[in-house]
Amino acid sequence: MRHDNMANPFIKKQPSSIISLVVAAVVMLCGEGQTAPIPKGIDGYKSHVAPFFKTNCVRCHGPDKSKGKITVHSLDGELSAGQELERWELIIDVLEHGEMPPEEEDQQPTDEERAAIIAWIEGGLRDYVTKASKAAKEPTVRRLTNFEYQNTMRDLFGFELELIKDLPEDPVKPYHFNNTAKMMLIGTEQMDRYEQAARKMLASAIVNPAKPEVHRTKKEWKPTTSTLNGLQPDEISITGNRRGSAADGMKINRWPKTGEFRLRFKASAILPDGYSHVPLRIGMGYSRSGNTAGMIEPVGMVELTNSVDEPQVFEMRGRIENYPSVPEVRYRRGGKIDGNLVIIPPHIAVTPLNIFDDGRMQDQESPLTRPRAVVEWIEFEAPIADVWPPEHHTRILFDSPLRQSDPKAYLRQVLERFMTRAFRRPVKSEEVDRFVKVYNIVESQLNLETKEDILRETLT
Repeated sequence: MRHDNMANPFIKKQPSSIISLVVAAVVMLCGEGQTAPIPKGIDGYKSHVAPFFKTNCVRCHGPDKSKGKITVHSLDGELSAGQELERWELIIDVLEHGEMPPEEEDQQPTDEERAAIIAWIEGGLRDYVTKASKAAKEPTVRRLTNFEYQNTMRDLFGFELELIKDLPEDPVKPYHFNNTAKMMLIGTEQMDRYEQAARKMLASAIVNPAKPEVHRTKKEWKPTTSTLNGLQPDEISITGNRRGSAADGMKINRWPKTGEFRLRFKASAILPDGYSHVPLRIGMGYSRSGNTAGMIEPVGMVELTNSVDEPQVFEMRGRIENYPSVPEVRYRRGGKIDGNLVIIPPHIAVTPLNIFDDGRMQDQESPLTRPRAVVEWIEFEAPIADVWPPEHHTRILFDSPLRQSDPKAYLRQVLERFMTRAFRRPVKSEEVDRFVKVYNIVESQLNLETKEDILRETLT
């Protein structure tokens, strides 16, 4: 059942003017003693906050005096810029606790004035936090590009290994700068690959104490009475080379896992009229047969201008770790299950290649009309070192009387020198301490055989 004033005889209708007066009075009573909110931003600072500081705070917290290490005279009110936030928070703290101005001061702001100033500061801080959280967070530190990483490792260890192929490809965004912190991020895969690369470098940098066996392989080619397409076994043409000739190169069946190698070969050129040179490239890796083009790495290239009457000996060097090897192959002869087992041992092929190119079709002319290389022999030797252990080893494990008299002090020296080069700055004692702990953990838990093995793993 609906009830209203008209239906109740005990309720007397009041004039609307009287109700309006009562409402106005209540509003005035409720608002008595309250201070109007301070405008946000720099306008509110200039109109209210700065005068408040000047009246109540600057005498003790200004240019001449800074009680509690708080000053207010140099504030500009730009909280949105994110500057001096800690100082603003301290000001809130002392205002809330009534410490500024202190109780003994005659001039005191009202509680409402304090509350208004605190509310203005808190509002500015909230606005800054909101603005900062919405702003895009751009990274400022980037990882090295793969090319930079390769060069850094070379500078650190004193020799170069091919590491780029073992790393994830650098990101590429067309028409943009790719070498930026936003592009060059680092993740778990990158860190895993860096660890593998470090192990590869240290396996080569730190050698074992005993001088290794030197492996040598040599193959020769000599002219015969029979020819194929007019080509001798020691000749390398652009096309039409005979099987078993110098164009097939030689196989290396024994070689060290790490170290520098030396290739020597005796070569000359056959230059028909109109030609002045023939470029000869030496590659190592898989044999030049089938689809193995991407598995032959170049060692070097020479421009042959000397005739067969004046053969010359050329020398090239490289790191054996940078060249692929053919794994062992096993198969049954004839493809039959009961056929004889054939085992082709692992090997590395050394392949000389005539790369002359003048833009003409090479397979439509006789090879005798084109420049040819003559290779009499090729010789491989590894590892080679003028001194043992090599220089890249002694850069890390240097000679010192402490090595025998005080191994712990020697370890610290080794770590400090290496870390200084790696970090490109002097290192602190506590930083060395951390790696000493790593060394001790590796030594006690991994059961590695030699001190060299322990140090390799520690530096990885």
